[in-house]
Amino acid sequence: MDYTEKDFSKILKSNALKMRRMMLKSGTTCMRVYDRNLERFPVTVDLYGPYARVTDYSEEGLDEEEERICCDIVSRMLYVQADREIFHRRPKRVGKEQHSLQGETSLVVQVTENELFFTVDLTKRIDTGLFLDHMATRMLVESMSRGCRVLNLFSYTGSFSVYAARGGATSVESVDLSSTYTAWAEKNLADNGYSTALYPCVAADAWQYVVEALSSGKVYDLIIFDPPSFSNSRKMEYDFDVQRDYQRWMKVLNALLAREGKLVFSTNLGTFRMDTKAVRGFEVQEITAQVAAPG
Repeated sequence: MDYTEKDFSKILKSNALKMRRMMLKSGTTCMRVYDRNLERFPVTVDLYGPYARVTDYSEEGLDEEEERICCDIVSRMLYVQADREIFHRRPKRVGKEQHSLQGETSLVVQVTENELFFTVDLTKRIDTGLFLDHMATRMLVESMSRGCRVLNLFSYTGSFSVYAARGGATSVESVDLSSTYTAWAEKNLADNGYSTALYPCVAADAWQYVVEALSSGKVYDLIIFDPPSFSNSRKMEYDFDVQRDYQRWMKVLNALLAREGKLVFSTNLGTFRMDTKAVRGFEVQEITAQVAAPG
């Protein structure tokens, strides 16, 4: 074992020990324990109950031997059985192509995060249905939601909505273009005891939804805006690019917010830059460092 393998082992073991203590205290069975800390191992390692999911972010993919070494270390350091370890390659998008399904079959399990229930699929899709690096942001949304009318745009599987509901929101509307993810969000809400009659999930184009909401006079106290970096779905009239389009969106969302209303804007685009001088009507506060995932 060379020094980088030893460093990888130490990071995994140290993070897992620290995080498992946190997990036990908080009623959590899923957490990120490693996030591309070492150049040789450009992977993320996520725990989902008894399973470990290793995602390879390298440009060309780890070779067979490197994959074997990586998975062996993860299995030993995290005490995860080899047959409960899932290895995924996350290919870099070329141009404007969309990510496709990864597997033919699903491995669906239910996990808990801060005593809330979420369904994840560990094998079929690029993403599992729950972004573990967003846990702190979800907790922030919960703390902001009491008495609020909440709009969750690009709501995916509804995890922000579940936290907002538990936080005491008077209403939560979840909007996502995908009917699959909309149904998934409804299940996550229902599994936590929240009726979709009170917390509706809508399969719709988010832009059309906010334009219609604006024309009908709707007002929200908290808006969650967590869009993809890019989307060119055939269901959309136009493509979406977060860097190009964020100012147009923020202008409309500002018009939907009540006085003293708040917008939580999140993007996973590492190169994203916000021109705060061009964003009118908002007092912008960057909180990336405060909500960054451990690991």
